[in-house]
Amino acid sequence: MYHGTKKTKPKKIDSCSIFHELGFISIESLILIIMIGLLILTGLTAYFFAVGQARDKQRMSDIAAIQTALQIYYKENGFYPTGQSIAQPMGMTGYLDNWPTPPQPSGLCTKTQNQYLYSQKANGEDFNLSFCLGQKTDVLSAGPHTLASKGIQ
Repeated sequence: MYHGTKKTKPKKIDSCSIFHELGFISIESLILIIMIGLLILTGLTAYFFAVGQARDKQRMSDIAAIQTALQIYYKENGFYPTGQSIAQPMGMTGYLDNWPTPPQPSGLCTKTQNQYLYSQKANGEDFNLSFCLGQKTDVLSAGPHTLASKGIQ
């Protein structure tokens, strides 16, 4: 007499059968999958747009800090600092604690454009500070820009 256990085949789970058990037919399942995909795509698009905006807000904050430090330097010394650099210009110690590092490039900005490049102009009467925005902001278009003593060009 045999007293072993009866072997049964494991039930194969089919993704279509799951949808059928839930009451979906093939067309409804396809539409559901497409709708989920569109929701995910919309969410990712909004996320990447928000990340780009945050980077550009950081860039504009950095530019404002540099501009303020340069204006104070000019008022105290009668000229803008000398040099041409992606690092802090000579003589800026005490006016700007650290020369900011731009966020990662995004949008229209290449790695080369994504630097805060300072240069003195007109024997210290003016300066240029180049920077790049990845997206359009309230006032500026996306792409490379230059800050001078008269403002952003």
